[in-house]
Amino acid sequence: MTLVDVDMQPVRVVQGNAVQGWTIKIRGGFNDGCLTTVKLKDNHGRVAGETLQPITVHPGERSYPIPVTQGYRFEQNDHCYTATVDILGNQVDIDKARPFCARKVTPPPPPPFWTMQGQS
Repeated sequence: MTLVDVDMQPVRVVQGNAVQGWTIKIRGGFNDGCLTTVKLKDNHGRVAGETLQPITVHPGERSYPIPVTQGYRFEQNDHCYTATVDILGNQVDIDKARPFCARKVTPPPPPPFWTMQGQS
């Protein structure tokens, strides 16, 4: 299983505002669907979002909406993300195709915002 992409809604989150939603794209490396829960965590140890009920991760590449953890806001300049799945009661990190980070941008004039755009 590989984490192929992480997107947030809105595309730009203005300082003080909350993230409204997450979408992750997973490449399933198996023949059948896999029923699991997913947690999206930042590099500051906070859960940014998680599925409240198990979802079926299908073979191939598919996108899955991940509900935001209530009150999750950006506090640091950079927030990089990992995803974990529950495999037989154990939280296992999903391999990442690349780093997935929201970066703070401070344009003139303010206010600053965070975005995941411009990553590759």
